[in-house]
Amino acid sequence: MIEYIIKATPYFKKEYNNNIFNYHRNGFKQFSFLILGIITLLISTLINGSILKEVVSIGGWVLIWEMVESEIFDDMSNKTQRRILEKLLNSEIVENRM
Repeated sequence: MIEYIIKATPYFKKEYNNNIFNYHRNGFKQFSFLILGIITLLISTLINGSILKEVVSIGGWVLIWEMVESEIFDDMSNKTQRRILEKLLNSEIVENRM
């Protein structure tokens, strides 16, 4: 049984590293959405046409909402998975033979 756990450890390390990479990539994506949303909202204040101004303004708020949604849903699942992987990687392997 212990052989299977030892063989699975590199997989857990790989998954943990992928999780960390996804966390950083998600953070960059969130920051990009926030900046693009703010820029879009600023551009909407410069537009004189009422319909075009509203469309650009809605687009800016959608970008900001994408950032919030990514923070709420993507990061929560990644954090849960990362905690489980940390516990698996930091656990002590004890062979109990009876």
